[in-house]
Amino acid sequence: MQLIQKLAIVMVVVVLASFTFYVLPPLLYVIFQSIITYGVISYFWKELKRIAKEYLRAIIAGASGGFVVFLASKLSTPNVNLNETICFFGLGMSAVVFFMLLYLIVEGVEDENGQD
Repeated sequence: MQLIQKLAIVMVVVVLASFTFYVLPPLLYVIFQSIITYGVISYFWKELKRIAKEYLRAIIAGASGGFVVFLASKLSTPNVNLNETICFFGLGMSAVVFFMLLYLIVEGVEDENGQD
């Protein structure tokens, strides 16, 4: 399977996993999102190491997108408690992965065989 197809599948899984926000309690949600984020990063670690210097913008786009989602969620609810802050952090984590993978898909990253 080509790298772009793998990235697209994982991006769909990350987006679907973010909807567990409505089902799981806050702390369990963040643990679940941490496992998903760790799994995505470890699954693509070889590719990420290989393209890290070239696609540093993808990592920056992911991190800034995640921060914006976290900040917007936090500011849109003025009186947030700790549980909601934890949930917003989990949404920010999934946004980091989402924006990073979206950038790589749009840029058309190549795998080690030189295929798009």
